[in-house]
Amino acid sequence: INNALPFLNVILKIYYKSYPAELEKLFGVIENSVFINIQPSMALVYLKAFFDVAIANAKNHCGTLFKVIGICFKFELYEDGHYCLCRLGEVINIDTTPVFHIYKMMYLAALDRHSENIEYYNSVIDRITDTRIKLNLHLSVLSSYRSLGDISNCLKIHKLLGNKKYRAFPEYGYRLRLVDMYLSRKRSIPYVEKSIRFFEKIGNLEQAAKSRITYTHLLGGLGKTKKAVEQIQTANRSLADKILGQHMLFVNRAVLYLVDGDYTRKVYDLLDMAENSAIVPFDKLAIIVNKLVWCYENDRFDLVHSLSSEADKLLEKEPDKHIHCLYYYNMYACSIKENNPIQAKEYFAQAKSLQQYCMPVRNRLGNIYSRETRFIVKKPWHICYLTYWTYNILFE
Repeated sequence: INNALPFLNVILKIYYKSYPAELEKLFGVIENSVFINIQPSMALVYLKAFFDVAIANAKNHCGTLFKVIGICFKFELYEDGHYCLCRLGEVINIDTTPVFHIYKMMYLAALDRHSENIEYYNSVIDRITDTRIKLNLHLSVLSSYRSLGDISNCLKIHKLLGNKKYRAFPEYGYRLRLVDMYLSRKRSIPYVEKSIRFFEKIGNLEQAAKSRITYTHLLGGLGKTKKAVEQIQTANRSLADKILGQHMLFVNRAVLYLVDGDYTRKVYDLLDMAENSAIVPFDKLAIIVNKLVWCYENDRFDLVHSLSSEADKLLEKEPDKHIHCLYYYNMYACSIKENNPIQAKEYFAQAKSLQQYCMPVRNRLGNIYSRETRFIVKKPWHICYLTYWTYNILFE
């Protein structure tokens, strides 16, 4: 790709000077023929080349620029995409380009800048009159409230999204899926089932499959592992040709093996494979949490120590205390089994201090009987499924 870059730059300059109206079509050709077959880091070379040419005349190439920013988000190139968005924001009128606000909020949430995202939401939401834009902004703030443990504001947004006017838009399928963030598993299941049907009805099979991945988390958490396996197999058939997001499938399949008592090497291998496409700290920590379960069951305490070193760096970057709590509890469980009481005491204290953010650990420590957690608290450890809290913008 690096060898091809000079030729690409020449082609782009020719198009920019001689065929400016065709630049977006050229981008579409590369998007459909190249981006679907390469890793995100390799795609970034093409994306930067297009952006640098198009930004010189942002007014006429706004569509191409937003496509670049959208693909950066899809590829989880959050730092690069947000940089491009900020540059675009300097040369366009964002008040007359409301889709800018959606991207801004989605990037802030993905970058774990949650307080800033909430502040941005509050600064623009009352100025927006377009119903579809407003739906997207409501959706884009949910993960920030959830990541900061503010369930009450999640529920306020949930109530707003109950308005029938939002059902006309394709993003309504996301509204049905994202309840997984803040509602109980039992209450979430009917919504997520509707999300699957909604996306299938409008022909968006990729998003239907992603809703099925969220569904596996809900079913698996309630102990309905057979049905969960069926759902993830169905999702896999729809996403098998997608490079992006494969770690979601690998992680949830590994979790289902673990909770069903399969601790063979194939499970650890699945989690290793997941690391190849996991980018954000939460996803990487989820993989570590699940690897600790495998280590516990196989007495591989040598691996526990190396995993702990990896996790320490990630915990500094991840604000969601739920995943922190799961990690500390699993480290406590491994320390107990390794017969290291001093270390176990330290990890237990850390897990206990964060239990308010993590219902499974809180119920375990408080001996609270709940349908939500009774399946997992029978185990000596905790697992972590992955679900889709971010989503692709469906605007053209």
